[in-house]
Amino acid sequence: MLPSPVTGLLRHRHRTDIPAAAALLIFAFVMQGTEVRAAEVPESVRQQEAARIQTLQRIAPSVVCVMPPGGVGGGSGVLISSDGYAVSNFHVTSGSGNFMKCGLNDGNVYDAVIVGIDPTGDVALIRLLGRDDFPACEPGNSDDVRVGDEVLALGNPFLLATDFTPTVTYGIVSGVHRYQYPAGTFLEYTDCIQIDASINPGNSGG
Repeated sequence: MLPSPVTGLLRHRHRTDIPAAAALLIFAFVMQGTEVRAAEVPESVRQQEAARIQTLQRIAPSVVCVMPPGGVGGGSGVLISSDGYAVSNFHVTSGSGNFMKCGLNDGNVYDAVIVGIDPTGDVALIRLLGRDDFPACEPGNSDDVRVGDEVLALGNPFLLATDFTPTVTYGIVSGVHRYQYPAGTFLEYTDCIQIDASINPGNSGG
């Protein structure tokens, strides 16, 4: 005896409804799992993330993009006083003579001069000109740094940020009191802090 058209239709609809119901059930479980995972993020993690972002917002305005004349080389630095003094690396400024240009993340370019250098320690002190209210960053105490501390590296690698907004990389302190022997140069890095945050050409001085 052949099934009636109505019976066949009901069976067909029953078979089609099963995958649809299963798909809806899986979707509900996925969405429920997503909500649970979002709700389970510890408050301490959220606070840590907020503190990291606040630190970046506070420090970024004091990061300097150092641009030697002629467009050769370049690097980074950090303002340490409101009257324009900034610290960078000697090898960043060594080819620029006494004068250079420096950009800040306000989008402005300032004239700058070299105030002092330590070629062996690879340190240069420069001064940005044109105002007396530069956004300075208060230096910390390197003696307080411990292995495992979080690290934020800010600079302008490859001079890619045309608006001088610093690039940020993140990591931890990998070692302290490191010493790097001179390798074919007179540069000698003593009592260094080693980090695993990504550093690229142009980060020097930041």
